[in-house]
Amino acid sequence: ATRWAEKQGRVVLPDPEPEKGYFYRSDHFNFAKIGIPALYGKASSESMEKGKEFAESQITEYRTSRYHQPADEYNDSFEVAAIIQDAELYLNIVKELANNGDWPDWKSTSEFKPIRDKSRPVN
Repeated sequence: ATRWAEKQGRVVLPDPEPEKGYFYRSDHFNFAKIGIPALYGKASSESMEKGKEFAESQITEYRTSRYHQPADEYNDSFEVAAIIQDAELYLNIVKELANNGDWPDWKSTSEFKPIRDKSRPVN
């Protein structure tokens, strides 16, 4: 992921709020629980064009006013350039995995690696 992000002029950062457990509440967590590697990405709290303060205000407004509310819907005023970059990033990662023959795996420190190692096919 890092290499592909760098090609876009972007960086991969660790979760700035791990105590909130977003990974553990994500839709793909059910895959992780059984050892299937899952890429979890989310928007940064910085805007390349408008700065950190703007991005943080947008995130706060979304979480307090729309998240899991009736107003949590797409709006034509949304700026989607970063979403398009995210989609291209994930597409590049998936294409590489599909075409290179490497077996997706967890980092050695991941709590999910032992689960994956038990279910990994033997070559």
